[in-house]
Amino acid sequence: QYDTSDEATKIGEGAFSRVYRGTYRFAGTVPKPVALKEMKAVVGSSDLDWIAELQIGVQISHENLVNVFGHFTHGNTKCLVMELLAETLKDAICDPNRQLPWKLRLKWCSEVSTGMQFLHAQFPPILHQDLKSNNVLLTEPKAGAGPVAKIGDFGRSKALLSTVVHT
Repeated sequence: QYDTSDEATKIGEGAFSRVYRGTYRFAGTVPKPVALKEMKAVVGSSDLDWIAELQIGVQISHENLVNVFGHFTHGNTKCLVMELLAETLKDAICDPNRQLPWKLRLKWCSEVSTGMQFLHAQFPPILHQDLKSNNVLLTEPKAGAGPVAKIGDFGRSKALLSTVVHT
C-alpha cells in the first residue's frame, strides 16, 4: 500500500528522499508495517545513490543496520521498502521531556560502533559517509533492554574498491 498524497503517512523527509509509513503485503502473509523511502528527483542526487543504497541494503544484514526488504518503481518514482523504526536518535536525545540514562546512551554508542565495524569489515569495506544522529534509528523498546540503535540511510555509502599500501 503506497500513497504519497496522504501527508498523514509521511514520517520523515531529507534532502534526497521522503519516508512514508506503509504496509507490505505478500501473498499469504500477514500485512507488515514498513517504511517506504521515496527518492526525490533533485539536483545533486542520482540513480547511483539509489542503487548504492539498494545494493548495500539487500546484500548485507546485521542487527545494528536498518533492514531493506526490497524496492519498487512506479513511473519515475523509485522506492525502497525498509524496516519501520520508532524514531531517530536525534529525536530521542533532543526531547527535553525525556531523561535518557547514561547506561542507555552508552548502549546506543556501542550498537552504532558495532554496526560501523560490521560495514568496515566487509570485503570490500563499506564507508557510510553520512553518519549522524538523523541516520541512526531506534527500535521500539524491548523488555528490559530498551530500544536498539540501527544505522540507516546508505545513499552516500561507497564500497572502498582500492587499497592503499604504505611502505
